[in-house]
Amino acid sequence: MAGKTKERWIDCSGAPPMLISQKLSSVWRGTTDPRTGKYRQLDLDKPITCYDHVCAATSAGNGILEFMGSSVLAFYTEDDLHSWDSRRQLVAGGGWMPSDRELRKVEWINPMEWIVRDEKFLLINSAVDVSRGIDEGDLLEVHLEQGHYRVETCRINNHAHSDSCFHHLSLLRPSRNS
Repeated sequence: MAGKTKERWIDCSGAPPMLISQKLSSVWRGTTDPRTGKYRQLDLDKPITCYDHVCAATSAGNGILEFMGSSVLAFYTEDDLHSWDSRRQLVAGGGWMPSDRELRKVEWINPMEWIVRDEKFLLINSAVDVSRGIDEGDLLEVHLEQGHYRVETCRINNHAHSDSCFHHLSLLRPSRNS
C-alpha cells in the first residue's frame, strides 16, 4: 500500500540513517568527540567523531564503515524520516512507503555488496550518541540473515509524495555459519 502506513518512522533530521549491529550500538558516539565527551561540529577534513566518519563514507552515496570489527551500513539520503519494511527488506525515506508496483518500475542504482555477520541490527540516526542512551522511538530493530547482500538505491516521486530515497537489500549468498 502506498502512502502513509502503520510503519514506525525515525527522524534523522538530515543525518544519514544507518544499520549498526545491536552488539555495537551502545558504543556508538554520534557527534560526541571521543576525546572530550562534548558535542563536535561535523568536520569532513579531519574526521574524529563517529558521525564525521559516516558522513565521509556517504558523501558519494551509500557507504560501509568499519567499526570495531564489524561493518556499519550508512545510507545517503536527503530525507528526514526513515522506516524499515522487513517484508521487502527496504529502508524507506520521506515518510511514505511505495507500493510493490512502484518498486517494480524503478531503476535500482549504485549497487554495492555488504557482508552481514550479525543478525540483529538497529536502524538509527548516525548523529545520535547511543552510548548515552536512546529512546525506543528513535530506533528500529532490523533482523537480517547472515551473508552477502547487494544494496541498491532508487528515488521515487509518485506526485502524491515528495521525491524520496529507498534502499533495497537483497541476500546474494547466505553465510555458511547461519
